[in-house]
Amino acid sequence: MKEIRTSQPDWLPRLFQSYETREAFQFIDDRGFGVDLTRSLFVVSLRAGLSLKEWFAVLAALGITGFGAFMVVVAILDPEPISKLGLLIAAGAVLFFTGSVSILKILVGLHPPNVTVSPTNGVVISWER
Repeated sequence: MKEIRTSQPDWLPRLFQSYETREAFQFIDDRGFGVDLTRSLFVVSLRAGLSLKEWFAVLAALGITGFGAFMVVVAILDPEPISKLGLLIAAGAVLFFTGSVSILKILVGLHPPNVTVSPTNGVVISWER
């Protein structure tokens, strides 16, 4: 398994390369930059070079997620009887979660990486099952 440390001069290109080739790696922030790979997936996907088709798919899934959230908010704020709210909230929740899962599948592929965080090993990311 490849080890990527922030103290290495070429750590960022090596990180993007590992994401792009789906090569398992161990990430250690030994310089203390505060790099949190669990929160910067969007930035890594930008640098990895997603195609235009993939970006449109992400935007469509983002729209579905946003519409689902909008449906839930409208259902809660609507003064209609409670019997109509259940169906609208359920449909909004399904759209929200479906869009969210689609975004994750597009950004990390069909098989999301396994991310393990520990104080001794740092962050270990691999695509193996």
